Amino acid sequence: MDRRNFMQTLSVLGLAGGGAAGATEGTNPTAFQEAPVTAKSKASGNGKPNVRLAVVQLDTIACEVNLNVHKLMNWTRNAFENKANFVFLHEGATADYTPDPLQFGRPLDGAEVHGFAMLCKRYKGFVALGLNEVFENKPYISMVWLGPEGVIGVYRKTYL
Repeated sequence: MDRRNFMQTLSVLGLAGGGAAGATEGTNPTAFQEAPVTAKSKASGNGKPNVRLAVVQLDTIACEVNLNVHKLMNWTRNAFENKANFVFLHEGATADYTPDPLQFGRPLDGAEVHGFAMLCKRYKGFVALGLNEVFENKPYISMVWLGPEGVIGVYRKTYL
C-alpha cells in the first residue's frame, strides 16, 4: 500500500488526522508527547479528536531480532495503553540492516508478526511494522499493516 492509498484508507475511515504522540528510545515509554497533526479529524461527541497516533523510532541492533522485537512490542503496548489508535514503527525495525538478511528476516506468518497482531486485537488498534521479511526465499524490507483482524496489507521494497 503506498502513502496515497494509505491516506485514502484513513480518510475513508474518517481517521485522517487527530492527536499524535511520539517517543524515541531512551525516553520514558509513558512520556508520549502531543504533537500537532495538520490533517483534520472527525471529532467524537466531546469535541476531541478520536484518533491518536504514536510513532516509535528505536535504535535497533542489527541481527538481534528477539531483542528488537521485545523492545518494539513493549513500546507498542505502551502506546496503546496511552490511548494511541495507530502505532507506526520504522523501516527494518526487527533486524535493522543486517549483512545476512535471509538469516535474520522473518516470514509474514512468523511469531513476530503474530505478536503484533495480538496486540492490535487486544487493544483494537493498528500497527505499521517495519519487518525484515523473507518471502519466497528472497529478503525484503517490508512494511506490514496490522489491525484487530490480523494482517491488512504488506508493502515489499523491490530493492535493498
